[in-house]
Amino acid sequence: HERGDQMLKNAAYALSTATRECDVVARTGGDEFAVLAVQSDEHQCNALVARINDLLAQVNLRGSIGFSKRDPAKSLADAWVQSDQNMYLCKRDRKREQNRSAGSDTAVPPTSGSVQPTTNEAAAN
Repeated sequence: HERGDQMLKNAAYALSTATRECDVVARTGGDEFAVLAVQSDEHQCNALVARINDLLAQVNLRGSIGFSKRDPAKSLADAWVQSDQNMYLCKRDRKREQNRSAGSDTAVPPTSGSVQPTTNEAAAN
């Protein structure tokens, strides 16, 4: 439990360090976190993802990150669903890359694999 607790603390540190004061960071359960990046465009979200990945690497963690930009015509919940789907695509792509590196061409279903911590981001304007 101690190791898992430390991993969660390290992930929380990376996320809180990567985000701005106006952003919202929350643990949504297990090893999953969410970031609501307030008034961020796609370029800012990409920069945020890069900062998160860099900071996670500094504490020896990797995350599967999915983000979406909230469409003003849709709800924040819709952006959440899209970012969650994008996170699973990231997980799938990472698993495929690991399989290729290991010399396996095994098909990987979209929801397979789990890398700690898992991070969701939804950007709202």
